[in-house]
Amino acid sequence: MAYSNAENECEDNREGGGTEGNWLVALAGALAKVQQQFLNAAMENMKTMEENGSGAVQGGNDTQSAEDKEKQRNEFLEAQSQYQANMQMFNMVANMTATSLKSLGEGLTSIARKQ
Repeated sequence: MAYSNAENECEDNREGGGTEGNWLVALAGALAKVQQQFLNAAMENMKTMEENGSGAVQGGNDTQSAEDKEKQRNEFLEAQSQYQANMQMFNMVANMTATSLKSLGEGLTSIARKQ
């Protein structure tokens, strides 16, 4: 996923300026796009939780049928689980991005010193 995003980023740079073939910057941009995907999914889950939160926590309003209340609770719980998973994935990708870029940057610095 990140590799194909990095390839796309390099292709975009060839076509219209940008980082002029700097693969480290292209990799950083591609990894940021992966993070955005997980964060956007988590925000959608949060919206679903907000929409169904009153029904899940307080049992909804009195005019709702028991079936509707149960549906709201189930949608809330599903969105909550998916939110947690998406945020975990976001955190893992963020940590991986920081570690990878730091390691690559330090390695390149070390190579440059020896030249």
